[in-house]
Amino acid sequence: MPKISHHPTTNHQSKFLETFNEILLPFEGEIQNFRNELLQEMSELNLRGVNCFHCRGTCCLKSRNSMGVTLYEGVEVFKNLLLKFDISTLESKVQEAIQKFRLDHPIYIKNKLFRKTYDCPLFELNGVKTGCPLDKETKPFGCLAYNPRSSQIQDGEDCYLREDLLESTHQNIEKNIVQLNANIAAFTGFENTTYPLPILLYKLIQLQVQFELQFQVDCK
Repeated sequence: MPKISHHPTTNHQSKFLETFNEILLPFEGEIQNFRNELLQEMSELNLRGVNCFHCRGTCCLKSRNSMGVTLYEGVEVFKNLLLKFDISTLESKVQEAIQKFRLDHPIYIKNKLFRKTYDCPLFELNGVKTGCPLDKETKPFGCLAYNPRSSQIQDGEDCYLREDLLESTHQNIEKNIVQLNANIAAFTGFENTTYPLPILLYKLIQLQVQFELQFQVDCK
């Protein structure tokens, strides 16, 4: 099992998370409704025996995964992980993925960023393949919308991204998503764009460290 921290959340971490929660709060209801539509689709598939239970996790690995996440999605993932895992373990795995797949060396083709494939660092923690440790309520939208079409899938052989579902439901909250990402960018100082998940997690970890140092200074 991955190393789960049993230590209480520190004051600086609580404050760090509270700041993000304050930014997210005005948008939480509508975005959760959008997420619920994706989860409903998964639930209906599962009732028909169409799920990921027998798959080795191909969609999380380099052969299929080129997940890019927005600031909002990255923050939701980070919040969930910070409450569950030792941050040094998380940082180590994120750095390993960045270096192994050269995610910090972007490639542009005709002025367009090429999305590199990579193994998700969350799929294996402490050398144990555990599957995704995220609560489904915090997973990136693209992960929730990538589902099998038939039962007993073992190697992602019949899985696809429900782009139609993402686009149709996303249109209803697009204005809020745009504003939310802008608010997060203003607080973090990050560029308001999509990132490979390991890159954004690493940036958030570094920001949390800076926040901690500032917290210590302010407490003196």
